[in-house]
Amino acid sequence: MQKLPPLRLYQSRFELQRDAQARGREEFIRWYCDRLRPILDTQIAALVKRVGASPRSVQVRELGYRWGSCGHKGDLYFHWRVAMLPQTMIEYVVVHELVPLIEPHHTHKFWDRVERVVSDWCDRKRWLAENGSSYNL
Repeated sequence: MQKLPPLRLYQSRFELQRDAQARGREEFIRWYCDRLRPILDTQIAALVKRVGASPRSVQVRELGYRWGSCGHKGDLYFHWRVAMLPQTMIEYVVVHELVPLIEPHHTHKFWDRVERVVSDWCDRKRWLAENGSSYNL
């Protein structure tokens, strides 16, 4: 008999095994990290040429209140909660973290470059500010 994973999505519902309940939050974080990684890989691969820069590495982790971060050495970090966002918001977050590889400060040049890739960035930024807190666990 095959052992069930500690957490799984089954018939549109999460099932957390009884013996994993004490570490439930960690299991959810791991589950979302596992789902986000291929999404980010696909998004980044599709956007690198349009943005004009490629990250040194991509990591998924806990980032507190931030959706993403671009390290000064070219490493991109994404909060595991990004996995819960609608696809258009994931795209916006990815672009927002790729652009600092070229324009490190949120100047007009930064937002101009974001706009070249995501023309409705302002609407997406607003949506994230208004709705992002509902994606907290």
